Amino acid sequence: CAPPSGLASGTPTATTLPVSWQGPGYNLNTFELQSRITNSGGWSTPQTVSGTNHTFTNLNPGRFYLWQVRTVCAGNKSAYV
Repeated sequence: CAPPSGLASGTPTATTLPVSWQGPGYNLNTFELQSRITNSGGWSTPQTVSGTNHTFTNLNPGRFYLWQVRTVCAGNKSAYV
């Protein structure tokens, strides 16, 4: 199960962050995403997403966030990138 590539963050608002990526190219449409505040504790609970874009919501204004995504395929999961 190959990981996604081409990760990109869009223009954030005070409480949202749109993100996108490219799938590995073999008709996979399921991914898991996580986020966290920079220099904070652990990652959020994974969110399952169909497609290659997502908008994180309910973020804390004025904070910087990290995010990561991985491919889910046939019961297997790639490493997060």
